[in-house]
Amino acid sequence: MASICNWPTQLHLKTVPATSRSLPPAKRPPRPAAAPQPAAQPAAQPAAQPAAQDAPDPLETRFLQFLQVERNAAPLTLKNYAHSLRALRTGYPPFRTWLDLTADDFRAWLFLLMKRELARATLRIQFAALRSFFTFLTRRAGLAVNPLLEVQLPKAQRSLPVVLTLAQIDELLALPLTLPPEGPQRSAPWAPARDAAILELFYSTGL
Repeated sequence: MASICNWPTQLHLKTVPATSRSLPPAKRPPRPAAAPQPAAQPAAQPAAQPAAQDAPDPLETRFLQFLQVERNAAPLTLKNYAHSLRALRTGYPPFRTWLDLTADDFRAWLFLLMKRELARATLRIQFAALRSFFTFLTRRAGLAVNPLLEVQLPKAQRSLPVVLTLAQIDELLALPLTLPPEGPQRSAPWAPARDAAILELFYSTGL
């Protein structure tokens, strides 16, 4: 028991000297190469909505119904009139409503169509539809003044008549004298001279 009681209360720890050569730092494994990222796709554009001008216009619908029911217009006429009205409504940028159009707007539209080198007959057909439409608006839709009354259209283009040459005229007048007599009306000896005289009369008098 005495030997146990005399055990020193403090223990002297022996310092262990550090090794002269330090251990090399542990090497980290190389990081795997990053996978290539896919190219960013552009954001999908929303589908284009149809312009409001492409929707059926109530005034145009009333006008076409008027032509079909009260005027008994042909289907081709209805198609051409609808095309002429839609062409101005969708192809003239300053367009807002039919009732807001003025004579200057129609002159500008006419100039725009002429720049497209349309035939004069085509221009007159399109404006015939517009004139009929605005006549309807003044009588049925309360439009005070028809602006198309102040718009002057180009005159219709007239082509020169086709005429015969002198050689063709001589051949035509001599034709009854060269044809063989056929039938009872040309069996008489004077029949070729009669037919030649009739053609000469028609040609000389312009009948």
